[in-house]
Amino acid sequence: MPDLSNILAFLKAVLWTHLVPVMISLSVPPIVEWTYKKFTGNSLPYQFHLRWIILVGALITIFLAWNDEYTEKLALKQKEARFDATETQVGVLRDSLKQAQDQIVDLRISHNELKRDKKELELQLAESEKSYAAQVLALKEANSEKKRQVFERNKRRSIREQLARYIEYGEALKLRCAQGENTDDIRKDGDAWVNRVVTYLTAFFDSSYRIQFANPPPYPPISHSNMTPANDSMWIALDRHIGVLRKFLSEVKD
Repeated sequence: MPDLSNILAFLKAVLWTHLVPVMISLSVPPIVEWTYKKFTGNSLPYQFHLRWIILVGALITIFLAWNDEYTEKLALKQKEARFDATETQVGVLRDSLKQAQDQIVDLRISHNELKRDKKELELQLAESEKSYAAQVLALKEANSEKKRQVFERNKRRSIREQLARYIEYGEALKLRCAQGENTDDIRKDGDAWVNRVVTYLTAFFDSSYRIQFANPPPYPPISHSNMTPANDSMWIALDRHIGVLRKFLSEVKD
């Protein structure tokens, strides 16, 4: 279906280029003749009509040709203006595109920097976690070492206290010898005391301590006039064992 706007444009062009010139050419001579006849009382010769029609037709043709050329030039200028505007818009768009590309490059650089910073932070966090784990382990080891030292110190203190009790009990047996108690009773308690000491040394010391206590070093010959020979011999044996315990006591540092 033809477009109505195109039809109207065609009719307008036909009216302007053909019908208007013809009407002007035909209407001007009668007007001129009427005016001439009114003022002179004579009619214009037919040559005037013919010349006038030819002249007007030529002028109209020249005007229409000039108008077409002017219209084409105007349209060309308008096209050039639109082209310049389009080029300007293209330039603006090109600049905007370049700015956008630069922004994309900047964003990529920033993104890469952020990724690098994130990686560095992750590495630092991992190092911090390793350092923290090492500190915790060191603290645990220090606490364990401290506990071990406390345990060893308490153990040595307990050993010293037990050795002191054995020495105290041995000194009590020696006192009983000096007081003239029955030798058999003292020997029975003394043997029990020796067995308890040997059992304790076996549990908390190596075998050399047990052997040293069971075989104390020789004692210089002495005698006590206030004791019986049996009690005197018992007193010397007890004193030899007590001497060994005193030596062990001096070796166990607190």
